[in-house]
Amino acid sequence: MDNISFLDSPVSNPEVVKLMKAVREEQSSENMLALLKAAAMAEFVVPISINDGRYGFHAVKDKKDRQFIVAYTDTVRFETAQVDSGNYFKAVKASFADLTEVVMAENMKLDGFILNPGSGEVLFGKEMLEMIYRQMNGGDAKEGSDSSGIRIGDSDHYPPRFGEMMTEFSRNDDRISRVYVKLAQDVTSGDQHWLLIIESDAQGDERKYLYETFGKFMRSYADGLGVMCADINDDIVKNAGTLRVFWEKR
Repeated sequence: MDNISFLDSPVSNPEVVKLMKAVREEQSSENMLALLKAAAMAEFVVPISINDGRYGFHAVKDKKDRQFIVAYTDTVRFETAQVDSGNYFKAVKASFADLTEVVMAENMKLDGFILNPGSGEVLFGKEMLEMIYRQMNGGDAKEGSDSSGIRIGDSDHYPPRFGEMMTEFSRNDDRISRVYVKLAQDVTSGDQHWLLIIESDAQGDERKYLYETFGKFMRSYADGLGVMCADINDDIVKNAGTLRVFWEKR
């Protein structure tokens, strides 16, 4: 955060606040992407403390002991939070990119940042920010990216009916045993897709047809993003990072 400046004028982000409300009401990928686009253009209020000429950021922990740097969408919410808590801080203005860089710094040991804690808050987790950070820094064929020009990362939000509809599909075709869900982005076009990584006993043309059918079925519930299907053993999965089971056949 080399270009941050102390708070010397009001900050207001009504569009970001509106989209945060939409995300809390419906955690769809469409809403989250709209929020990310608006946040990327905004400046935020970040509380700091100053000791011996050095400043530090204010952070909070959640129930899982994860630590998030605190930021506010506007000066009104920042000032209200200080009055409500009785804790008063100085503040700086910082962009979304600034906050992302702080979260990604290894010495900070942060799990993301939180906007407007206690007042319509939204969390931006480290896994999602890591994907954005790679984009900002021109990441190519390294962690999270493969030679085909597809960058792969995790999402903090998933289409609300994804799991339910995978179960529905399995009632008619039970050959899929597990599904892992990632976000995939075409490096050239910037287009984003849900990458469904599949475990199945199906082989050859049978497997190809199964995955195509599954992908077409799930596309209707993908909140406006495309859907890609890959087998757990496909080369693209080697660059997908840690896999966590999203859905499993019961």
